[in-house]
Amino acid sequence: MFVKKNFATGVVIAASTALMLTACGGSGDDNRSQGFDDCQDFPAECNSGPRRDGEEVVWALDASWNSWSEVHSSFGAAAGDVISPVFPRTGTFHPDGEWVLNSALFEKEPELINEDPMEVEYFLKEGANWGDGNPIGLDDFIYNWYAWSGDPDMCDQDLCSPRSGAWGPNVEQISETDEGTIVVRYVDGYLTPEWKFAAVLTNPAHLAEQYGFEDWKTDPTVMGESLVNFVNTVPEYSAGPYKIVDAEMGDYVRFEINQDYLGDTQPVLSNIRMEYFADTSAIITEMRQGTVHGATPGRHDPDDISALRSSSGFRYNVAPGPGWSHIDLNMNNQFLQDKQLRRAVLVAFDIEQVLDRTVRLSHDQVEVRGNHIFPTRTDYYVDYVTSTGQGSGDVFFASEILEDADYYWEQGKLFTPDGEQVTLEYRLPTEGINSQVQAELFQSVLGEIGIEVTLVTYEPSDLTEVLMGAQFDVIGFQWISSPTFASAPSQFWHSTSNSNFGNLENENIDELVQSVLQTTDMDEAAARANAAVEAVVEEAYVLPITDNPVLVMVHEDLVNVRDNWASQQRGLYNIEEWGWLDEGSA
Repeated sequence: MFVKKNFATGVVIAASTALMLTACGGSGDDNRSQGFDDCQDFPAECNSGPRRDGEEVVWALDASWNSWSEVHSSFGAAAGDVISPVFPRTGTFHPDGEWVLNSALFEKEPELINEDPMEVEYFLKEGANWGDGNPIGLDDFIYNWYAWSGDPDMCDQDLCSPRSGAWGPNVEQISETDEGTIVVRYVDGYLTPEWKFAAVLTNPAHLAEQYGFEDWKTDPTVMGESLVNFVNTVPEYSAGPYKIVDAEMGDYVRFEINQDYLGDTQPVLSNIRMEYFADTSAIITEMRQGTVHGATPGRHDPDDISALRSSSGFRYNVAPGPGWSHIDLNMNNQFLQDKQLRRAVLVAFDIEQVLDRTVRLSHDQVEVRGNHIFPTRTDYYVDYVTSTGQGSGDVFFASEILEDADYYWEQGKLFTPDGEQVTLEYRLPTEGINSQVQAELFQSVLGEIGIEVTLVTYEPSDLTEVLMGAQFDVIGFQWISSPTFASAPSQFWHSTSNSNFGNLENENIDELVQSVLQTTDMDEAAARANAAVEAVVEEAYVLPITDNPVLVMVHEDLVNVRDNWASQQRGLYNIEEWGWLDEGSA
């Protein structure tokens, strides 16, 4: 039923802009929180305490991974978790919404030195290095640019396959104006208020050369091969507080302290082990047995919260996180090419019913989300969905839409004006009660308007493959977002984006999403992003559902660990601060 996506290569998408976000911490509800009560008022300081040196932490992951590179389209949320302790970030958003510079790599914050064309200056810290004695320098910035460029003259796009064109295609030149001072110049016309937050470093250029890809600068095939090698090779570098000493792709990673780390806060844990578990209930079982010390799983079921309530010895909290769930339609499907059918499908789907049967069982204050870019907690949030009836569960309205478009019914089955019975396939993961309930409710309500829906499962580890191959008619999943927005419209909806999974092609929307990246004014960028949202809602392409509540759970003596809605890595954002409570400290 689904149609495989044919990927374009010359992706022209730009960067992003900081959101005006309010602090979001613990819930304060006894049913949703135990031991994280102060996170509501002090989101960036809660669960703080003095640390003692040494000892191990075992951190559980509820998703597997199949990439060691931030750039490649095979990269997923779990991959971001396992490379987070070694990754060369420019900075990190903290739970209070503040962006904090990475003091291990940079002497001071980047500076905007020109707007026409836009130029941003970076100041490397003296001694900033890759954890192997090699300094971070100009070639590392250039390697990162080539990897993200979307330009076949820089990197063979069949090999590089960058997961976003939000940054690289808009870079014109990178140069070193003084020792340790790097200037990134952007193409004419490209502007963004998010210039400060760009990911200007990923993989070390010197390692690419050591691995045998010396010609990465001059041969796009060699460049592509070098990136694929980084995808498949356990990182032998570290620009973060810990370094990887042992790992198995998709299974586990073991870290020890990076002695070359130059950050303001030095790590103290002698060993961290991250390990994949099939589901949250398995993680809770391990925590009860003392073999796992913490996790921030991406999904949980009501039974998991009940299990936590009846346990002792660890803290937990449920609160809105960085992920938002949605329903996506594949516009290359023979039936879903018709906008009126898409409208009817999304109108018939009942979001309130889904929330009541799923996430509200563990967090009763979850709200419907009516915007693809801005969460309900932001100043720029505008609900463009409700007025269209999408997500209302109004089967009578959905039937009227179909009838007006000359669809008809025979023996309760829906037929197109040309006489074909309408059938669809809905893809869902093999694990997760909430995913199963949502899929079954979708199947049931579409049956009320005569559409036969078949549920087809996939392994959670195969989600990226399913999405990138557009192997679905309808699918429900979540985006993990960050406190930036300007690049998101282009990533989601530009006709050439590799993340435009359902194959939306609309020239007006292409122009709208590109316009977001043609201003340095935050309010204007937000207004343009909202104009794109409104146009996408009109297309009945993706239906936002909610900002998903997420769970953090840690051993009661593990301090400085807290959830972070503002980071895709959530609790791992400050791993250098983690430690076991030093009860003897004054």
